[in-house]
Amino acid sequence: MYFARLSGYFNCVEDKIRLGIKNKCLFILYFARLLLSLYQICIRMKRLNKFVKTVVDGIQEKKGKNIRVVDLSKIDDTICNYLVICEGNTPTQVHAIAESIGDMMREKRDARPLTVDGQRNSLWIAMDYADIIVHVFVPEYRQFYDLDNLWEDADLTDIPDVD
Repeated sequence: MYFARLSGYFNCVEDKIRLGIKNKCLFILYFARLLLSLYQICIRMKRLNKFVKTVVDGIQEKKGKNIRVVDLSKIDDTICNYLVICEGNTPTQVHAIAESIGDMMREKRDARPLTVDGQRNSLWIAMDYADIIVHVFVPEYRQFYDLDNLWEDADLTDIPDVD
């Protein structure tokens, strides 16, 4: 179907502008590069979805609650493609959740965070995996900073708690 459209486009362009074979080849190369770029974007998004799933698994392993995935991939000029926000009941649980995420990402995805901040007091730990930023809060800090509602036009996905 797409090739028929492409063929029809060539005929239309050729009739109107009388393109030579060189210009057709350049157009085909440009179109092929465009398709390759789209394919690479699809592969990257699938890989990111696997990374997000691994992060969620790490959170659920330590009984993290109120998990929300914020998809920023369709919004221009954002710092990352996904935010994963969750909470633990105590600073000890917050620290354990962050450790679990780090361990799972290393084991399953061979990924290490660029930086981790907040481990000293474990009230809010942020883990930066470049395209994914993970925030692990105690409930009071999560309510105060309200990152969940910072991106109104993002796609929000709530993950059910594991009991």
